Amino acid sequence: DSKKGIQSTRWAVDSGTKNTIVNLKLSSVVKDKEVKYTYKGKDYYFSDMSTLKRTIREYNRGIEVDEHNGEVKRNKIQVSLIILLDGSGYTWDMVAPAARSGGYKYYMLNTESAAAQQKLEAVFSYLGEIFGQEDCFVSNWILGNEVDSCNAWNYNGGMGFDQYIRGYTQAFRILYYAVKKSCASSRVFISLDNAWNQPVAGYSSRAVLDAFASQI
Repeated sequence: DSKKGIQSTRWAVDSGTKNTIVNLKLSSVVKDKEVKYTYKGKDYYFSDMSTLKRTIREYNRGIEVDEHNGEVKRNKIQVSLIILLDGSGYTWDMVAPAARSGGYKYYMLNTESAAAQQKLEAVFSYLGEIFGQEDCFVSNWILGNEVDSCNAWNYNGGMGFDQYIRGYTQAFRILYYAVKKSCASSRVFISLDNAWNQPVAGYSSRAVLDAFASQI
């Protein structure tokens, strides 16, 4: 109904917007001895995600008051979820080996071994099951933030361009199949900045998009 959107706050409901975006740090998902989740015969431990579930449900439900008659109406808000690897807590092994250097905000995901890929599958499968339900639904999944600017937002430790794109593409595929398994209408996106032809903090967005499209 509308392109109007706002970053995830209370205003997303109060302002009558139709779209909101939510950041999800993977350190808030991967925990120790909290919720056991078995995937392909192996046990993993994750957060129960109770706080975010309440938030997403509120956005899904939403309310809107008609200014003419005061009638309360449903105002479903479309949710976009940005998945970010901050490398803290129990997520350091999820950071690409070349990027394991402290001091960066977000990191490149590790897809360099079968075990690393399976852990990603488990995390994304768990999230897809939680946020692929009718009353707790994420419409759009976004993997990383401005991934062409990999020295600022998706730190890759100086790995080569081809290796970087292969790794990101593999992580994207894992997320795609995980969330589609739970809800076929879910959509998955790559995040790029507006440095189309000239790199600012890594590569140009055009170079990354072309290489990603070729890989995918």
